Amino acid sequence: SSDVCSSDLIPRWLQVLPYAVPEDLKALKQQVLLFKVNFDQTEMEAFYHIAMAQVAVGELDAADASLERVIAMGPANPQPWLRRSEIRMTRKEWAEGKRLALEAAARTSRIERRPVILATAEQLYRNGEHRLAAETYLYYLKDGPDVEMTAYLAWMLATSKDSAVRDAANALRLGGELV
Repeated sequence: SSDVCSSDLIPRWLQVLPYAVPEDLKALKQQVLLFKVNFDQTEMEAFYHIAMAQVAVGELDAADASLERVIAMGPANPQPWLRRSEIRMTRKEWAEGKRLALEAAARTSRIERRPVILATAEQLYRNGEHRLAAETYLYYLKDGPDVEMTAYLAWMLATSKDSAVRDAANALRLGGELV
């Protein structure tokens, strides 16, 4: 629980493992914490693992606070940014989720950035956030061409239900670039 995980009761050398009590045992109202010995774990890693354990049990506010602390300790690490993005997307806070995903992507190489961008844009699109999805593709494409990303963006601009996003002229231009 966040009460135990966020306190100073856990020594740094104990790594919290994410674990959620199975649905059929939740009626027992028992908490389970799993640990492994990790003498090399840094304080930043410890808080990251605590956050992942908090996510596993659905304590998203506590996890978000733990991840914010991890980011303060090491802002160059993309993982806590990405996990915070996932929390925001779960809460349907689409714009903030996108912003955090792009913060994570900015801290990676172009090759590592690609799956982050694809997953973020796909989730936004599936949830009707076409403008945010298009902005996500454009963020990636500003650093150079990519056939798949360009095709996704062109298709979205041609077919979006959102008239503010739908742009046939740009879809045709992008399609022409692909050819």
